[in-house]
Order: sequence, then C-alpha cells, then structure tokens
Amino acid sequence: MFGKKGQTATEYLIILAVVIIVAIVTVVVMGGFLTLGGTTSVRTSETYWKASDIAMPSFSVSSGSLSKFIFKSNLNDAILIYNISFSSDDVNYYGVLATPTTLTTGKTFSVSPNFTSSSDLADLRCYSPGDGFSYYLKIDYLNKATGITYNFTGDKNVIKGACGN
Repeated sequence: MFGKKGQTATEYLIILAVVIIVAIVTVVVMGGFLTLGGTTSVRTSETYWKASDIAMPSFSVSSGSLSKFIFKSNLNDAILIYNISFSSDDVNYYGVLATPTTLTTGKTFSVSPNFTSSSDLADLRCYSPGDGFSYYLKIDYLNKATGITYNFTGDKNVIKGACGN
C-alpha cells in the first residue's frame, strides 16, 4: 500500500518539477523577447524612413556634433524643401535647414544638424554613445509642379536609433 502512495507522490513531484522548469524557461524566453523589442522598433523605424515619400536612406546621431541625415525624394515631382525640423516630443520643433533645397525624384541631399550647440536643441542631444534616441521629424516643402505646400511628418513615425561616438 505504501509503495503505491510513494509512486504517486514521486510522479506528482516529477510533474511539478517539469511545470516549474517550463515556467522558468518561458520567463527567460519572454525576457529575451522584451530586450529585443527596442531593436525591433529601431528596425521598423529605419524601414519606414527608407521607403517614405521623403525618405532617409541613412541617418546617424552622435554624442558630438557629427549628426547626419540624408534625405531622398520618392515623389514624382520636384520639390523645394524649405524647412526641416526635429522634436523629441512632437510639440516643440527645432529647425535645422539653413538653405532651401530642391530635390527631384531619386536625388539626395544631406543635413548635418549640430544637436549639441544650441540650448533650444537640448532635448535632441545624444549624451553618450550607445544611448537611444527618438525624434519626430517635420519637413515643409513646396511641390514645384503644382505650387502647393505640404507638411510631411512621416505619419508620426519617429526616427529611432542609437547614438554614435
């Protein structure tokens, strides 16, 4: 009689151990997925901005003054970009374009804002290499064929990445 109860208790303990191990593995795996979430959102941001109407094939933000954004027009008509602004909160935008620039389909130009020199841009700074950044972008442009002005915000998709050196 005791042999049967002992076997049942042993089986119970084995099942309990398996359940605990599965739970631990699940927590570890889910924790791993949570840390990858930041990387996924950066990739999603990069993918969006490479294919948008006014695209950014590449961008980098440094903890110094070497930030660089390359813009490319994917629109059919030539455009005159007269303002490029960044914000960290989608409210207070700070302009960084010194000279209006004309872009035709497929053409690129670069802007190198110095996010460390102005107190107005303090919330856009990258303080340490490896820190993450997240900026909203606003581009004001004129469609040269129609004469209509537009405000492009990337449908509120933020620019995400990690600060360089």
